[in-house]
Formats: sequence, structure tokens, C-alpha cells
Amino acid sequence: MEQVVETQAQIIAHIVAEAVTAAATATATTVRETATAAAIVKENENNAAGASFDLLDYKVVNIQKQQNAFEITVNARMDKQDISNNENFKEVFTLLRKLAEGRPSWLVTFILGALMSICTGLTIFIIVTK
Repeated sequence: MEQVVETQAQIIAHIVAEAVTAAATATATTVRETATAAAIVKENENNAAGASFDLLDYKVVNIQKQQNAFEITVNARMDKQDISNNENFKEVFTLLRKLAEGRPSWLVTFILGALMSICTGLTIFIIVTK
């Protein structure tokens, strides 16, 4: 048998080739494992976010139901109240009537509004024409 003798350059080339192949394989494996881990993390984040939104949606629906039930209860209680015969409400209505009596009529309000508009318009006309 003939024995093949390799030169030192060939031996170094084989060693470098094996090292490069090993490095490329390790890099590819690392990249694949990292991508898989990233995909798992992303999926977990999406699931967690979806679960969070579902939980928030559930809580909002529950709060709306509770609010509707509370409004129904309060409205039912208010409907049961007879405020026309209640002494406290009679005092309130009396005070409101007294306050309303001191108010000027709508005619006076419109006249004052018109006069103020005319005065403002004349003032601006005088300022602009000078």
C-alpha cells in the first residue's frame, strides 16, 4: 500500500476546513435554537397579551353589568319616592320658587342683550373708522 504523505500546508488546510465546518455547524445550530426560543417567547407574549385583553374585556363587561344593575336599583328607589309630599323636598321647591321670582323676564333679557350688541357694534365702528 502506498502511503500518502501530506505536506504541512495540506494538514493545516484540513484542520482549518474542519474548524470552519465545525464553526459553521455550531453557528447554524445556535441560530436555529435562538430562532426557536424567540418564536416561543413571542408566542408566549402573544398568548399573555391575548389573555390580558380577554381578562380586561371580561372585567369591563362585568362592570357594565354591575352599573346597569345599580342604575336599575336606584331608579326603582327613586320611582318609589313620593317627593311631592316629602317635607324636605317641599322646602327645596319653596326656595327654588323664591329664587325664580327675583329673575327678570325674558323680554328684559332680550332688550338688554340687543342694547349691548348695538353698543359693542357702534364702539367697533367708531374705532375702525378713525
